[in-house]
Amino acid sequence: MLGFYAPVWDSEFPFYEFKKQDLIDEVKKYTNVTPSIESYNINGYQSPNTFHLEPKGQIVKDVFEVSCKSASIAVQELERGCDLSIALSGVSVNINNSRKCYNSIHTEKNVLTLILFVSVPENSGNLCIYNPSLNDNWEGYQFFREKNEFTSRALVIKPKEGGIICFPSYLPYSIEPNDHDDEFMWMSFNIVLY
Repeated sequence: MLGFYAPVWDSEFPFYEFKKQDLIDEVKKYTNVTPSIESYNINGYQSPNTFHLEPKGQIVKDVFEVSCKSASIAVQELERGCDLSIALSGVSVNINNSRKCYNSIHTEKNVLTLILFVSVPENSGNLCIYNPSLNDNWEGYQFFREKNEFTSRALVIKPKEGGIICFPSYLPYSIEPNDHDDEFMWMSFNIVLY
């Protein structure tokens, strides 16, 4: 778990380097026939939140399974004696392929958000998860001048291929612009508990 005022879990897709190209190929098949929607990914590609409903090859099933396992670990830490299960309510694919692309600050309407970094060229934009409990009124107080994981405005995470980040969906997040024109690709999973 990463240090922040709210729980943020990080993990890695096992043996990702052996599965990366198969996953990229499956994503490309999907994005070639699925138009981008206008949503949070400014000047880049964002699929509808339906990638998990499309018929796919084994690699995508593996991705869903690993992602659900990562979310399950987070849920186990959250449930504290409750009997909770998880389900995917949506999965979208995002591709930023120029310096003009960025993912604007937003929240999801679920319980957990999980990001899987699929293809990450050097100098890709960072994932920023924001602390919604702080505002400008708190900035002048000594307690908040001495920044730590509990008093910082944002947790900035450098993406790495195969990296998985899971956090509560009420936390606003964004992806910064790239410092290149190559394809930076990630998948966003929306997870509900029942």
